Amino acid sequence: MAPYARYVPPKAAAPVAAAETIASSAPAPAPVKTKQIKVPKGPSRSDDNGRKKRKRTEVDTAADEDGPAIPSKHNAVFSKFQKAAQRSEAAKAAAPDDDVEPEIKPELHDLTPLPQPERAPTPEFVPAFSSLPQWLAQPTIVSQSTTRPFSDLSLSKKTLLHLESRGYKNAFAVQAALLPILLPHPYLTHLPPNDVCVSAPTGSGKTLAYVLPIIENLRPRLDTRLRAVIVVPTRELVAQAYTVASTCAQGSAIQIALAVGNQSVAAEQHSLVKKGRIYDPERYQTLMDKARKRQSFDLDSDLDESEMTMLDDVVQLPSGYVPTYTSAADLLICTPGRLVEHLTATTGFTLDHVEWLVVDEADRLLDQSFQEWVAKVTAALDVQRPLPPSTPEIAALRHLMPHRDRYVRKIILSATMTRDISKLSALRLRRPTMVVVKTEADATLAHQATTTDGTENFELPTTLSEFAIPVGDGSDKPLFLLELLRSKIMPGSLLNTDAVQNDVSSPSSSSDGDSSSDEGSSSDEDSDSSDGSSDEDDSSDDSSDDSSGSSSGGSSVSVSETSSSSGLPEESPKSTTNSMVLIFTPSTEAAARLHHLITHIEPSYKSTTLLLTKTSTNLNFNPSSPPRVIISTDRASRGLDLPLLTHVINYTIPRSLASYVHRVGRTARAGRSGEAWTLFSENEGRWFWNEIARAKGIGRNAKVERVNLKLADEQKEGGEMRNRYVDALEGMKNIVTSKSTNSRKGKNKKSMDVEMAD
Repeated sequence: MAPYARYVPPKAAAPVAAAETIASSAPAPAPVKTKQIKVPKGPSRSDDNGRKKRKRTEVDTAADEDGPAIPSKHNAVFSKFQKAAQRSEAAKAAAPDDDVEPEIKPELHDLTPLPQPERAPTPEFVPAFSSLPQWLAQPTIVSQSTTRPFSDLSLSKKTLLHLESRGYKNAFAVQAALLPILLPHPYLTHLPPNDVCVSAPTGSGKTLAYVLPIIENLRPRLDTRLRAVIVVPTRELVAQAYTVASTCAQGSAIQIALAVGNQSVAAEQHSLVKKGRIYDPERYQTLMDKARKRQSFDLDSDLDESEMTMLDDVVQLPSGYVPTYTSAADLLICTPGRLVEHLTATTGFTLDHVEWLVVDEADRLLDQSFQEWVAKVTAALDVQRPLPPSTPEIAALRHLMPHRDRYVRKIILSATMTRDISKLSALRLRRPTMVVVKTEADATLAHQATTTDGTENFELPTTLSEFAIPVGDGSDKPLFLLELLRSKIMPGSLLNTDAVQNDVSSPSSSSDGDSSSDEGSSSDEDSDSSDGSSDEDDSSDDSSDDSSGSSSGGSSVSVSETSSSSGLPEESPKSTTNSMVLIFTPSTEAAARLHHLITHIEPSYKSTTLLLTKTSTNLNFNPSSPPRVIISTDRASRGLDLPLLTHVINYTIPRSLASYVHRVGRTARAGRSGEAWTLFSENEGRWFWNEIARAKGIGRNAKVERVNLKLADEQKEGGEMRNRYVDALEGMKNIVTSKSTNSRKGKNKKSMDVEMAD
């Protein structure tokens, strides 16, 4: 043996056997400790990398040869595992062979289960808030059937006697609701008044509802100052409101002035402002110096129109006198454009003393900004009145009675009142109250439920009947209109008397065609009468509104009319010699064309048909021979009240639901009955029935009835009336062609409407 060889001990079998015994027995004995054999030191026992090698024992050597041995630190865990395995095998050996689990019997109780109620449905979400202010979301609802004697409304005895002499005994719903709010309270004069917004159907008496409180407030005033301004959109409404106001103001010293676009500004200035003079040498010298500089173009700044007028007046006065300007009217009724013009151009015209501002037909005035009149008028109304010069006595009174800021009461009215906050806020309303007049059924529902959305609801008169007539593709619409006038509206009156007599005397077998044509002519006459009444409404509404109470009693007569297969109601307004028909067209040119066609197809209509254009809106006709048919545009659809108007015909479909409400509202006013007829083509039918006839935002007493009207034999191909219709179209074509040629040469286009009307 080499001197430096490593000593390897012999293999020991005992440790391996001991390890097998430990693996099979439990608990395992402690491991056998082997005695370390000392090896003589020799050369370095490190490996090639310089690491020291672990000494190997005999147990390690045996494990390397026979398999991994269990370390001593895991013996306890391994023994527990063996015991658990033995118990598991013993349990399996003792268990039965079937694997069926035993049934679990339910636990029995003395009481049966109680029946459970059905789950309640989830309620529909209703917002507890509103996007509208409370005065708009929760208005004061008044039923149209509400009436009240004028004697119970705190009016003066003089006013009551005057109303009774005019035939006014009971107030309508809107009057009964507004008069207690607007009339001055005898014990609450120290409180500032609140503003009022009114939404009421057409013909409900809104004009008298706001004119009476203003007259009652102005009657005891001794000095003349402009204290009330009424703004309306058209000059026809100006005349109507003037008639009502002048009737109520009879016997008083109240001065009423008008301001419209068809009068000269100079004449209106004379009626609005009263010129005077006072002796003031210092101011006279100042004005004269300015006048001389103006003449020599030495002024440092430009003068406005009122200053120029004052300089023109001062040079015409005696030396030492200066001009003064005071109001010559207590009440002004005007259009918005002319009101703005007077504010900027009329010297001495101010709104410093105005206490009442009425805006009638507010939806139209707010939608169309006439020279931005709202901003200019509200700015002029916000100016505080300057205090007069103080004396010791006046100073003592001011100390006892503090000065109260000026406040203007605003009354906003319309049949289609808007709920647009952005538009109403421009009027700067203070503590406003909303009054809505509805039908009795709608008023009951409105009291039970509060509207929280911003939808606009319109109301139609309860005495109005509505009908709709399909006219195919619309090419024969003038013939359908004539048939409607002849057969449905004015049968046997004026224009068709001979036809009706022949129809009655002729046998039934040969009267079918005549009766159908008679129906057409009567309906045409009614249409004409309603059209005429609407135009009369424009011009005479000014005078009829004041006397509506006296004239409403005998203005319309209801007569039972024989029902026809077309669906005409058994009772409708009977046509008399004084009844009128108003026909609405979309434009002045369309009105002129329709007038040309009607008068040429049926020449008997020429003497009883009135055409209203922008330049011919005068309805001051002879009451003994009023027109039967009036053809107009939407200009006649607002505010006008003609007692003789019994029928309204929409020759063309209105552009919106609000326009329809104002059109048909020209009839069935002040409790009188009336009818509204609409002609629609195939392309217009769906829109008309969905947006107007069955609209949810409108309150009507009955549904719109469809009437299928047939043309008479003479109106069909080859008939006499059809031939006249073709000739009228050719004549109108020649007129349009010739006028278009002349217009290129510089002639006025308006002459076409006049010639076609002739």
